[in-house]
Amino acid sequence: MPSSSGGSGGSGRIIVPEARHAINAMKLEIANGFGLTDYDKMDKGSLTSRQNGYVGGTITRTLVEIAQRQLGEQSEQPLMSETPEEQLHMSEKSQSLSTSISGQQSQNL
Repeated sequence: MPSSSGGSGGSGRIIVPEARHAINAMKLEIANGFGLTDYDKMDKGSLTSRQNGYVGGTITRTLVEIAQRQLGEQSEQPLMSETPEEQLHMSEKSQSLSTSISGQQSQNL
């Protein structure tokens, strides 16, 4: 199934639409770091699996690190002070983040 980023794996669905710009910017920055300039305009099918894997793997590692930091910060706050609605919202956000990260892992850039 084609993804919104032009790859062929994963759903490519951005769970939090406000994150689309940041994720695309991260992808371009990472690709640039690997010497893949104009990555957003490249035919990803012309790249080697290794090149695509480096970009996708680095994005995944970065997103996991960000999520771990955010979860660590949240764990410092007592959950009991939150209302049941806030707890449900946090649970939904965690599930959404987990789904988003697992989708990124399977997405072929």
